[in-house]
Amino acid sequence: MIYNSLPARRLVFALALLCAGLGIYIYQQQSKLADAEALIRSLQAKTKEVAATPAHADGAEALDNSASPELMVEGGAEEAGPKDQRRGGKPRRGFGDYAQMMDTPEMQQLMNLRDRGMLDSRYAELFKNLGLPPAQLQKFQQLLIDKQSTFRDVLAAMRTQGLTPNRDNADQMRTLVQNANAEIDRQIQSTLGTAAYEQYQNYELTQPQRATVERMQQRLSYSGEPMTPQQATSLVGILSQNTAPTVADAALGRPRGGNYGAGNGSGGAITPQAIDQSRAILSPGQVNTLIAIQQEKDAQAQLTRQMRQNMSAVRMPAAPKN
Repeated sequence: MIYNSLPARRLVFALALLCAGLGIYIYQQQSKLADAEALIRSLQAKTKEVAATPAHADGAEALDNSASPELMVEGGAEEAGPKDQRRGGKPRRGFGDYAQMMDTPEMQQLMNLRDRGMLDSRYAELFKNLGLPPAQLQKFQQLLIDKQSTFRDVLAAMRTQGLTPNRDNADQMRTLVQNANAEIDRQIQSTLGTAAYEQYQNYELTQPQRATVERMQQRLSYSGEPMTPQQATSLVGILSQNTAPTVADAALGRPRGGNYGAGNGSGGAITPQAIDQSRAILSPGQVNTLIAIQQEKDAQAQLTRQMRQNMSAVRMPAAPKN
């Protein structure tokens, strides 16, 4: 009898509305999740399809601002030409396929999110030391993101003009990248002021060495001889003073000694002079760790060079014998 009362009927009706609302909400969330999963699967399929050809494995690397025009062309930047007999006579994918894929709104959004997410891993210490107001910091961060995407922006601009990256226009590409980076640097200097800009420049130039020291700190963190902050700061200075810029780094204005694209591992090369000088601030065990990291970098560089030589041999088969 209680179910026939007015309050009980109202309660049942309210519960029914609540269940219906929850059902609609769950359906909407499931739909959004399904759309997101479909987008991810689509992007993954595109990436796998483009990356399936070993002869152009360096093309994706060339889309980053760290790749030089020479490496980009050498790694397969020219448009698809002869058919690749190893894939059943299908046309090889050229650099234009990579650039076209990166021009999609989905990939642009993913790369922007990736670049923003990488800021703290690279510049958190600088942000802390500068102590900028929120608005000024936000503007500075956006300029850094713009600088990271300069190379991709130049490639996109060339494509809109119907130009295909190749050996003939490598110098033009380098000039465009340099000019774009110089303009962003002027904006950064205007945003930060002279003193803070010099601090930023020094931080940028020592990025490769900081990466090496951070790698060493991580390895020593679970040992009996962890590095002190003072040792880390001194070692960054020693490494930066004993690492010469490569030709490609100087041409594109990249941090010296980074040797990007040469496969020497994170943080550039460690010279024998740097190891000798480090003995004044590090314990023997810590020096041995630095030597081990230097050996790992050399092995990685040798491995990468060998892989590129093998890929070049595949792209350029030996001439038939008479």
